[in-house]
Amino acid sequence: MSCDLLIEVESIDELTIDATTCDEEIAISIADVEEVAVEAFDYPPEIEAIQQELAAQMQAIASNSSAIAALNQSVTELDERVGVLENNPVIVDSKTNDLGSIAGAVSVNLNNGTYVTGKPTGAIQLSFSGLPENGYVKDFTLLLDSIVEITFPINTKFVGGVPPTVIATPYLFVCQIDSDGIVTVYSVIDNIKVPV
Repeated sequence: MSCDLLIEVESIDELTIDATTCDEEIAISIADVEEVAVEAFDYPPEIEAIQQELAAQMQAIASNSSAIAALNQSVTELDERVGVLENNPVIVDSKTNDLGSIAGAVSVNLNNGTYVTGKPTGAIQLSFSGLPENGYVKDFTLLLDSIVEITFPINTKFVGGVPPTVIATPYLFVCQIDSDGIVTVYSVIDNIKVPV
């Protein structure tokens, strides 16, 4: 075992040697007699417990440093994504897209407006164009004034798993479409009050 020793001369007849990296302190007394007494004692158990607690805390700090570094990386990535979104502002288009009287196959061009209105005279099969850019979605509403069978495009998703049931007119579908043309129907509002 190797130790760092600190030697202090207390007086002409006393010398103290401190083993600073060991668990013991050694004290040597030199008296007028030719005999040298060597005393060794252990540090109190409280100091050993404190050393163990300190080592555990240092290990926890090292572990937390790794977690903080990972969190900082996530924040940096999120900042980069926010920067991309800030450079591509969201445009809310509420221009009216009046389809007039409709029946059969109905093509809705969302570039003409996202507040879509129509007066069905028979069953309708919807298709959509004017899709958003790749990776984006476009919100739109579909206001109809008569209850008819409505067929949405294949792969349409209905919140709740099934198409909403229309009870009263006029009614408004709240929808969204992605860049792949997949429509999500969130809800239908029956008996909506339409401004004249």
